[in-house]
Amino acid sequence: MSVQVRRLLALQLTEQQLQCAIFHAGTLVRYEEISLDAPASALERSLTSLLEAGGKSPLVLATASPRGRVLRLEIGSPSTDPRPAGESPAPAPAFRTAACDARNGQMPSSEHPRLLLSAPPDSLDTANEQLKTAGLTPSRLPDATLAQLGALLHAPSPFGPDVLVWDLGAEHSHFIVLSADGVVAIEPCPLGLSHLHDAIQAEVGLRFRRAAAKLFARGAYDFSESAPRILARILPALKSAHARLAPSPVRLHITGLNRGQQWFTHAVAHALGLEPFAMDWPAFGQLNGLAFASLDLARSLPPSAGALLLLARQRHAPAAELVWQPRWSHEPEPPPPLLSAPVTVFAPATPSPARPRRRHPMLKVLGAFASKRPAWAARIPRSTNPRIGQA
Repeated sequence: MSVQVRRLLALQLTEQQLQCAIFHAGTLVRYEEISLDAPASALERSLTSLLEAGGKSPLVLATASPRGRVLRLEIGSPSTDPRPAGESPAPAPAFRTAACDARNGQMPSSEHPRLLLSAPPDSLDTANEQLKTAGLTPSRLPDATLAQLGALLHAPSPFGPDVLVWDLGAEHSHFIVLSADGVVAIEPCPLGLSHLHDAIQAEVGLRFRRAAAKLFARGAYDFSESAPRILARILPALKSAHARLAPSPVRLHITGLNRGQQWFTHAVAHALGLEPFAMDWPAFGQLNGLAFASLDLARSLPPSAGALLLLARQRHAPAAELVWQPRWSHEPEPPPPLLSAPVTVFAPATPSPARPRRRHPMLKVLGAFASKRPAWAARIPRSTNPRIGQA
């Protein structure tokens, strides 16, 4: 009698998209990216197709990037000498928190630094509602950024774990330094997707920011010509945050980007003098007990898909043994530390002062000739009829 293996539907909900992967007996058989800006009918068709491919009653595991999340690294006992690592877009009465060991992603301990994540409760509720509306009800919803960090730290050498991670949020972001000791540093950055959309809007020549957001999210537009100008608008704030990290890893990974957005990782890495991070997925699978239906499927995965493979790697692990997937607290806590002052990301381009226009010498001669009545015209009597000569 054959035993039917239950398929796994792994999901990652980011600011821009829903990344979906289907695993069968530890093998990735399908990967798809669904833009959240797609029409409702297209979104429904894509999800229906995925659920049908997932088989009857698939196991659904998901991660999400809640809006307004704040990361900070605490050294010593909890709440002692906290290091602020982000700015909340708006004051909130309370935040939900999740914490894990900064070295290995396990339950926090007093022996190692603690990685603390805070997010507004309404952003967590919104993420849950987005999945429920699509007919998906995961048993838990850990943070996508922490899951991506865990995947990078489980990457085969020489692909990990010395990586600089830019956790790109909606209104602000974080630089996270990974090493063999786990998460060793976090630096706040005032840039977010909203500032990138502003730069795209200005340099591509779009009327609305929403159009710029859609253009970037879908990943089909060729930014090769405008990429240097887009990056020039956000580079000062980016370099300022990066300069505070000493030393910095030489490879860069940006969280939440799909396959068509990797041009942005390459552009930022080049501007900062770094190398874009690239994962050897077949080697990752071999190291973590996972396989791929085809080599082409493995090569098509973006680096951010590591969160999905981490879910698959721990699909049968008890809740107490999960790493890099801490549960959110049910009791709200006080808001996390904020940056002291807002930072101007980029100033609008200042037009250069207009130079005085020089008149051609011939125009002066023609003007004088036009203003002077010729001698032969003087012999013609002027008409007293006001209608003559009028347009």
